[in-house]
Amino acid sequence: MVFMLWQVIIVLYIPSVLDSSKLIESAIQEFQTIVLTEQAIREVGYFFLENIFNKRIRSYQKKVNITGSFNQGSLSASFFKVQDPSSSSSGYSEIDFDCQPIADFTLNEDCFADVKEIADHLRVRSRCFNHIKHRLFGNPLDDGEFITSYRIKEWAKKRLGIGRGSIFFETGVNIDRKGIKLTKATTKEEFLVTYNNMKLSVQVDFAYLIMLNFTHPLAKEFQKRTKYNLPDDLKKRSYIMAKTSHEEKNSIKSTQWSFSFSEIEDYIFTKTFSDTHKLIHLICKSIFKRVLVPLDEDKMTSYIIKTLILWRFENKTFDYCDWENETKIWEEVRLLYEHFERILKSGYLPSYFLPRQINIIKYLNTTLREIAIEKIRYKILPNLKSVIKVDIIKIVNGRLETARSLLSTLKQCFIDLNIKFPYPEDTWDNALAKLCFNKSVKQYIMNLDFERYF
Repeated sequence: MVFMLWQVIIVLYIPSVLDSSKLIESAIQEFQTIVLTEQAIREVGYFFLENIFNKRIRSYQKKVNITGSFNQGSLSASFFKVQDPSSSSSGYSEIDFDCQPIADFTLNEDCFADVKEIADHLRVRSRCFNHIKHRLFGNPLDDGEFITSYRIKEWAKKRLGIGRGSIFFETGVNIDRKGIKLTKATTKEEFLVTYNNMKLSVQVDFAYLIMLNFTHPLAKEFQKRTKYNLPDDLKKRSYIMAKTSHEEKNSIKSTQWSFSFSEIEDYIFTKTFSDTHKLIHLICKSIFKRVLVPLDEDKMTSYIIKTLILWRFENKTFDYCDWENETKIWEEVRLLYEHFERILKSGYLPSYFLPRQINIIKYLNTTLREIAIEKIRYKILPNLKSVIKVDIIKIVNGRLETARSLLSTLKQCFIDLNIKFPYPEDTWDNALAKLCFNKSVKQYIMNLDFERYF
């Protein structure tokens, strides 16, 4: 009888162990698929960068970079912020292009004043207002105008044109332009791409960068300290962008601009990180989005987890085979969140690109930090391998595959029709008007409602 009881226990126990092992393996494999799909989307994204975005800027803007979500794991991690991704319709996905037009001129020290109370921002001096407006957008300031981050976004909105319209390809691919809106730091252009039963919302965020022709003292520490293998010319470049500080985020009159290190960030994430680095980063950021961001979406920003990763991976290398080493991958995730718990307890996370005395989490008050510590200690660490269910990861994979498929189909439309779209230096409405008269392109436009600014 005892023997029979042990048989039952063994029969019940072994399948549960196997199922748990399969669960862990499936989670890692699903995350691996996400990493590879993101890379495929990024390649298609660069096609549109060269054939669309770089053709929509005038000669006084040198180029456009695709940054952020395409290169740093935010693209798929953002899907995990939704508590029930399955609630959105199947065959629907959304994607962000973070585009940064870089001006073809530089600014010197005389154009800026330090903001003493906010070390990581500069204030633009009025003496340079007209120069910046004319060089960025081709026309001078009106009487009484100021160069503010809000004005930059408004001018970019006018430059892009606010028209709404649709393009229908014979292949069945439709592009609907939904218009333009302003966000905290960018000018956002929105499209909806449909094909068969698939829909893809495409949001293009424009944030203008201007390079400094001097090395600001705040950037010198990073240039000497960083252990990442960066080209010297890249390491020495400094940019500013029209983004105000947290203290003045609601002011439309703020002349504060912030430093931008996105070009260096993208180089680190795409050129120095191995696939294993990217996999661990993706898992950590996905858990962060899933569990901690809902505590306070305004303060629990992805820049926190990005900074943790940049510090932790500075001297960290992985072998090629580590990509398949589940134990090592989960151990790295665990170590990072244990470190994050200590950081939250201390209330101090030093900036990676600016001097260490600049605290990235200074806006997290004691109560918010204590709640986040509780979440890490009792929800994330004990359930590290299952805090995001495998079926949820599969749903995110499906969303990404929808995005990849639709973008690839759209890319093929442009290649097959051999069209240059939009035309150089054209606003959207001008480009569409020219396409109407292009007899080699079998498409038509409807529901045009354009308000002209040029």
